[in-house]
Amino acid sequence: MKQPLAILFSLVALTATPALADAPDPTTLRPANYEFVAWSSDSELILLKVQDVNAGLLFQVREADSGEIFKMGNKPAVFPSPHAANSDEERAFIKQIVNGRKVKRDGQAVKFDQPGKAEAVHPEKTDIMLMVGQRGDQLLIMGMRGERVTKYDSIDLLKDKKGIVAKASQKALVWDNEGKKFCLIYRQELDSPDTPFIGDFFVVSKFKPYKVKGAGEKDE
Repeated sequence: MKQPLAILFSLVALTATPALADAPDPTTLRPANYEFVAWSSDSELILLKVQDVNAGLLFQVREADSGEIFKMGNKPAVFPSPHAANSDEERAFIKQIVNGRKVKRDGQAVKFDQPGKAEAVHPEKTDIMLMVGQRGDQLLIMGMRGERVTKYDSIDLLKDKKGIVAKASQKALVWDNEGKKFCLIYRQELDSPDTPFIGDFFVVSKFKPYKVKGAGEKDE
């Protein structure tokens, strides 16, 4: 299976838990497209390719624990690309970042040499899968172990002042090589007459296998 699995769920009796990501105010947002590039060697950072409506094409390094932009001292690890998208020049530019020529942490070069596993199936625990689907005003992350599907987490979706909810879909789900962390990139489309919006979001999280229940295991 080479592509993440995205399906819609119709589930009942889900346990109420805090959302993995709260919904921002759509009036404060500007559209951006995200693409996952790589994990750092230790999976502590991720490299994203971003097409920003105002800033243009750039590459961001984000903290895997918080999703915040990584800072080298006081300097954010954000690298605007002067090259055309998907050109040979851009690929050479990315290679400089990946090979540790642009990002340093504690004086040491950081390499982004884990492309990751862009699959629903966990890289090592192959009986586990993560899937996403919208239910009402939330994007649900569902865990599947064997034949059983249970709620893993949720993300609050955009909503305008009249209560119109965005439609959400998965773009990519990428594990680090050992399946200890995952990055989910998803798109929201808010068809609102007042605050229309189309753009990408991402969450990056430590994977908690105990939250994916198999047959015979009790829900918490």
